[in-house]
Amino acid sequence: MRLHALTRWSCLIVSITLLAPPAFAGEWLAGDLHCHSLHSDGDSSVADVLLRAEINGLDFLALTDHDSYMNGEPTHWHDPGFTSESLILLHGVEWTTDRGHGNVWAAGPFDYAELWQAHKAADAQLAVDAAHRQGALFSINHPLRLNWTYGIPDNIDCIETWNGPMRVNNNFLATHEFWDPALLDGRRITAVGGSDTHHLFSFLAPFTDLGSPTTWVYANERTAEGVLEGIAEGRVTVSFKAGAPRVELVADTDANGRIDAMMGGNLPGTGRLITFTIYIVGGPLGAADAIKFPEGLIHRINREALTFFDYLWLVMAPGRLDPQHDIRLVAVMRNGELFRAWLISGSIAKMTFTDSPSPDERYFYRVETYGDTGMTNVVNQIIYGSRTAMTNPIYVNYE
Repeated sequence: MRLHALTRWSCLIVSITLLAPPAFAGEWLAGDLHCHSLHSDGDSSVADVLLRAEINGLDFLALTDHDSYMNGEPTHWHDPGFTSESLILLHGVEWTTDRGHGNVWAAGPFDYAELWQAHKAADAQLAVDAAHRQGALFSINHPLRLNWTYGIPDNIDCIETWNGPMRVNNNFLATHEFWDPALLDGRRITAVGGSDTHHLFSFLAPFTDLGSPTTWVYANERTAEGVLEGIAEGRVTVSFKAGAPRVELVADTDANGRIDAMMGGNLPGTGRLITFTIYIVGGPLGAADAIKFPEGLIHRINREALTFFDYLWLVMAPGRLDPQHDIRLVAVMRNGELFRAWLISGSIAKMTFTDSPSPDERYFYRVETYGDTGMTNVVNQIIYGSRTAMTNPIYVNYE
């Protein structure tokens, strides 16, 4: 069942609830799907990692220590610190081989033996199949950071398209160069983010933190099972951090003002007009006109190459933008290519666009936003880049 986003941000609850059919019941949960402790190569105890996640306002956490450090035995699950009254805890492990890494997440402890055998055999398909037999999901981690060389296994669940300070680790290219081609082949694979935090106290701690980025999952229940079901269904959006605005995408196929699909949903292609609505959730409400931006930046966003310096030019351009407002670039990608784009002020909370996809072809629509992340550290501004949020697609003709 595909569910609609009922935002946790009170300023938008009324407007979105009025659009939502009764069947769309659930809530957005914020979490981090990739981090490490002293059980592998992290610098912090399990208790300290969980405490930081709580402080950072997360709802769920997957502690994914490397299987190679633990000799295939997930010792972190049995750590006395692996408990929390507020966090939904996923049981995770990072499947760590020389040809690529992947995260495995389950709602509870599971037998890792088959996955460890797949590790030793360097067989990603075997690992995915073993995870599914254990009721777990499998995600390809930072595919361009460490050069995932297995190809994309059948029935893969997720791809980590946003990994921590993605500009310094080359994973900022994963969205367009790794994930989009898989979707164009007819796959429906959920994009997720993960901070990949290793350091809470060392000299590297200022450059990473839990929940940067934050993966938001629309769950029909506040449980580990609910989180995993939402991920599997693609009801996922990713924001720069838990307190930052996120972006949501929904679709109306018959102009009746009711939502027929949200992210992860698949619509039949009939050739009729589909109205898509983008919500910027967590920003101030209001009305303002979208501001046009140079054609050269359209080309840049199409290649996912908008840099901090491009953004700096936009903000400082005389007479073009008001630096007192939060300026964001909102880009709709259709089948991996730029389809619509706006440069908006922080007062914009809702945008719409339409399309009439052919009944004979597959389509996917997703949204990315770029702007000021609010980081004051110049190094972090550079290594994290300017992407502030991204959605998973709404699909057409994918079944």
